[in-house]
Amino acid sequence: MNPAEFAIQNRLISFIVVAFAVVSGWAAYQNMPRFEDPEFTIRIAQVFTQYPGASPDEVANEVTEQLETAIQQMQEVDVITSVSSAGLSEISVEIKYEFSRSKSDLQGIWTKLRNKVNDAQSSLPPGAGPSIVNDDFGDVYGLYYLLTGDGYSPAELRDYAKALRKDLLLVDGVGKVSIAGEQQEFIYVEVSRERAAALGVAINNLYQALSQQNAIVASGSVRVGDHRLVIHPTGEIHSVEAIENLLVSTAGGGVVYLRDIADVTREYQAPATFLIRYNGEPALAIGISNVTGANVVKMGAAIDAKLAEVESLRPLGMTLHEFYHQGKVVDASVKNFAVNVAMALVIVLVTLLIFMGPRSGLVIGLVLLLTIAATLGTMYAVGVPMHRISLGALIIALGMLVDNAIVVTEGIFVGVQQGRRKLEIAKEIVDRTKWPLLGGTLVGIIAFAPIGFAPGATAEFTGDLFRVILISLSFSW
Repeated sequence: MNPAEFAIQNRLISFIVVAFAVVSGWAAYQNMPRFEDPEFTIRIAQVFTQYPGASPDEVANEVTEQLETAIQQMQEVDVITSVSSAGLSEISVEIKYEFSRSKSDLQGIWTKLRNKVNDAQSSLPPGAGPSIVNDDFGDVYGLYYLLTGDGYSPAELRDYAKALRKDLLLVDGVGKVSIAGEQQEFIYVEVSRERAAALGVAINNLYQALSQQNAIVASGSVRVGDHRLVIHPTGEIHSVEAIENLLVSTAGGGVVYLRDIADVTREYQAPATFLIRYNGEPALAIGISNVTGANVVKMGAAIDAKLAEVESLRPLGMTLHEFYHQGKVVDASVKNFAVNVAMALVIVLVTLLIFMGPRSGLVIGLVLLLTIAATLGTMYAVGVPMHRISLGALIIALGMLVDNAIVVTEGIFVGVQQGRRKLEIAKEIVDRTKWPLLGGTLVGIIAFAPIGFAPGATAEFTGDLFRVILISLSFSW
């Protein structure tokens, strides 16, 4: 039976199909994941190995070369790049796409890489290593905040940022919360050799006294009745004053306070390795990334609600500045797409009302709306989220979606004007145009096929452009 004839003779089924397409499209529009850009996999890991005191040549020959030789035994490796500097070896390992099409495949490769690096540790010189493999640096932070505090120390800002991180990690959809710009705090012990010599204190005794502090050792247990009590020695050092009051043995068998032979100060690392400022004020950056597949718009709204909830707990004088909010950017993009669709419908309706009359214009406008709804529902079903690539594909497709509807509607319109029966002319027009229209539709789809079937990460990032056009043009036919 001809599709047009079937649809007209089975109006209840046609109504159910149309209603299902509209409802599924609206539900998909409300619930599908939304991002600014498509998610893609970072197929690079970094291997860091410290070799204190070694020159760049020594690091390259004794550390980097040994590790590269071990890593090159993996068939999954595509490119290895390395930087050997004084005391540090940095190796970047990029994996071939064909071995890492999914994240589960990639995790297995990272495990294999760690095993290779661990096996190579025995060939490294004394004093080098252990090597650290980092495969978790590709997170994209969808929300970024800057924390400032007039009159607050870097340590106080850090303590509040860490407390805030615990609250944010509980928000639905949040995958990771990172803090950047922390200033490293150190305790410096500057020994006066003159005072140490005058009091008979050997430097080795000082090192020994410091190294033995805050060491956790098993101290045994005692049995008291039916209970066994574990002995936990106290006396840990938690302040500069406690360090100053350490007792150091002298050559004559006596003891002196550490403050008698050294100056003890608590200071931040100078020069700092990483500084963040906001309008000239020292700041900490708080980056928030979502879990895979989460809706960044909903996550952003949940983060805003959580920040409003805990705002009263923020110390007076500290300010949390919103630096970047991907949820708002994506929400604006989606709303802009909705505006584009509405404008397209208006333009189509006005144009067709002028040239084809009100009925034809209304029919084609409804077909365009129905096609978009069915496309959104299918996108949600097959896991294509909303982002700038998929929305761009829909906008590109808008100009082509009405072509098939115009051809069929115009043919029926002309037949009706000639006095022919509506069912008869609808059946005839569909039979006459379905294959030519299919050919034109396939040409439009094939034009974007190279994007969808491009090798490597290109298709991973832009492949949704082809998939959305394939879905939408197929429904338009």
